[in-house]
Order: sequence, then C-alpha cells, then structure tokens
Amino acid sequence: MAHSLVDVYGMLGDMRRLRTRPATEAEIRRFHLPEYVDLIRDLTPESYANDVVLRQKGEDDHGIGLLGGDNYCPAFDRLWKYCRGYAGGSLAAARALVDGASGARRRRIMMFPFPFRSHIAPMLQLAELLRDRGLAVNVVHTTSPDC
Repeated sequence: MAHSLVDVYGMLGDMRRLRTRPATEAEIRRFHLPEYVDLIRDLTPESYANDVVLRQKGEDDHGIGLLGGDNYCPAFDRLWKYCRGYAGGSLAAARALVDGASGARRRRIMMFPFPFRSHIAPMLQLAELLRDRGLAVNVVHTTSPDC
C-alpha cells in the first residue's frame, strides 16, 4: 500500500529501495520493555482466547484484543513475525539515513508510529538516536481515543 501511495505521488524515482531483514529480538528489546516483547513474541489468537492471565495482561497493560474488535493492538496470526519485519524495515531505513547523514546537506526524516499502543516511546527513542547523528527529525502522529 505504501509503495502504491509513493508511486501515485510521483516520488518513486526519488527513492531508493532497501534490502531489509527482520529485526532480531535483541534489536527490538533495545526499544521495548522486556515484558512487552515477551508478550508480543508469545501471543497468538489461540493463546489470547485460552489463557485468561495472558489475555488480562494484554488488555490491561497494552490494549491488546482480538482482530476485528475495537482494538488498536489486535492479536493476530504471525504477530511476532510481522513485528520483526516492521521493526527490521524501520531499523534498515534508520541505518541508511545515518550512513548518508555525514554529507554536506542535512538529511531530514519524517517518522510516524505504527498505530499500536507502546510504539510511540520506541519511535521517539529512535528519533532521538537519529537526531544525535545529525538528522533533522519530524514526527507525525494522529490521535486515538485509546492511545
């Protein structure tokens, strides 16, 4: 979807595609609390439905619910794989920006968080690291009644 949007705006020729890899658990733990990583790694729709303690922890601490409900953090099949892929892409983009930040022209980046709870703080941590490496960082966000 993002690729199509960039293409429609005519910006595809100005962009460089990056080869990415899924983030490692250690990389994800640099930005998220251990309890959250453990929960996301182990969460499946089945475990959410069958484990009352896990479900309560997910709902109370992180706003996690079932896909299709009014939840901003749904428990869905292959959630951990998806999160590792998403985080890996973000980290690859950050590395590419930092590698090019030493040029004469100051690089700018616009960041927007994945619309799940617990993603704002790690995104701001990453933004701070990029800023400390010489990048100008803008953060875009939307409001949500539950975030």
